[in-house]
Amino acid sequence: MVSDPLARGWLPSRRLAYVFRAFASYDKAVATSELRPVQSAVRGGTTLTYGLTGVEGGWTRIAYYEGDTLVREVTPEDENPLRATMVAERGGFAVMHAVVTLASGEQRTSMPRRRMVMPVVKEEPPPELPELGAMTGPSTVKRGDAFELAVAVEIRPEVTYEWTRSGKLVTGSEGPTLVVPVALAAHAGA
Repeated sequence: MVSDPLARGWLPSRRLAYVFRAFASYDKAVATSELRPVQSAVRGGTTLTYGLTGVEGGWTRIAYYEGDTLVREVTPEDENPLRATMVAERGGFAVMHAVVTLASGEQRTSMPRRRMVMPVVKEEPPPELPELGAMTGPSTVKRGDAFELAVAVEIRPEVTYEWTRSGKLVTGSEGPTLVVPVALAAHAGA
């Protein structure tokens, strides 16, 4: 925010002062303005083109602004002096206008044009889930026998293992293989 009140007048910011100046002097405008694309809202990263038509001869300089930020300054000798482009990056409104300096030194401001700029939200891809291979182990076990269950996992990225029985975590089961030293009746159907 500009702290010098003379630089911004009674408006709360220099940016608003520039836009207000553009509106206040429009009745003396020397050109017709347009802003492309014509949609009222654009995505961040869109190139905006502010153009003037009907500019009378005798001008010496045109300064194009987005708010209070100078985008381009041209003279009649410059290439394509009646256009200025900018990439709309931040969310909010992009408000463009031009200040035309006449040969007499008088300045005239074009009608400002605005576009709502929607910020681009970068979405992170979901984490890649590991691919489970076949689970190996016996399909039947006699009471009192030891058995092992194992699962093959394509590790992308590193995975952790949790073995559960009847919805409860089996303690000491942090690897790809579960070793049960003694099969009990409580293991049946689990």
